[in-house]
Amino acid sequence: CWENSSIGRAPVSKTVGWGFESLFSRHCFKYNTTLMNPFQKIRTFYKETLSELGKASWPNFEELRGSTVVVIAGVAILGLFISVSDFSLTNCVELLTILIRS
Repeated sequence: CWENSSIGRAPVSKTVGWGFESLFSRHCFKYNTTLMNPFQKIRTFYKETLSELGKASWPNFEELRGSTVVVIAGVAILGLFISVSDFSLTNCVELLTILIRS
C-alpha cells in the first residue's frame, strides 16, 4: 500500500516538511490513522511556539531604548511631513477652486 505514484521523483523543496503528503495511491488514505486530536494540535503548537521564542535573540535595555527613540522620531517626522503635505495640498486646491470660479 505504500507505493508511490511516480518512481524516482524528488520531493519539491517548497513542500518538504510543511505537512504535504507524498503522491501515494488514493486507496492508502483509508488506512491512514495519523489523525490528531484538536487539543493535541493546540498543545503541540503551544510547545513549538515556546521553543521558538526561546531561540529568539532578545534586545538588551540599551538596544530597546535606542530602537524606541528611532521609532518615535520616525513617526514624528512622518507625521510632520503628512501634515505639511495635507496643508499645502488643501490650500492649493482651495486657491485653484477660487481662481476657476472667478
